[in-house]
Amino acid sequence: MWASGQSSQFLSIFVDFRSFVPILVHISERRYPLPRTVRFFRTETGSEPVRDWIKEHSKDEMKLIGEDIRTVQFSEQWKAPLVKYLGNGLYEIRTNLFYTTSRVFFFVEGGEMILVHGLSKKTQKTPKADLALALKRKAEYEKAAKSPPRH
Repeated sequence: MWASGQSSQFLSIFVDFRSFVPILVHISERRYPLPRTVRFFRTETGSEPVRDWIKEHSKDEMKLIGEDIRTVQFSEQWKAPLVKYLGNGLYEIRTNLFYTTSRVFFFVEGGEMILVHGLSKKTQKTPKADLALALKRKAEYEKAAKSPPRH
């Protein structure tokens, strides 16, 4: 049970007793009610790169990616291998597809999940260019959120 005002953002190690393997768990911020709102990062030209990337997949793959995003949206605890913390407030949702793994990068801002980048890959290591792009989009979103709206 969490006391009011107590910070709940930390990493703990729990043991999955079925396999006796330690699992990292992220306890999400509890200041905002679940489910979190999911927003797609939008460029200045109005495109939504993650939504466009998801639409490039087959219907079955889109369903799997969407189910994993929804699981994170409704969860207070984020567990590996579904979610991995990448640093600088950035996370990735990992979805095992039929012949590859999809990764959706996101961050949490004001109780909302902001999806900033998506990619499919077969290797374990996250490409530096993709990580840099996700961080750039995160910074753009945060800058736009702080500036007054244009009329």
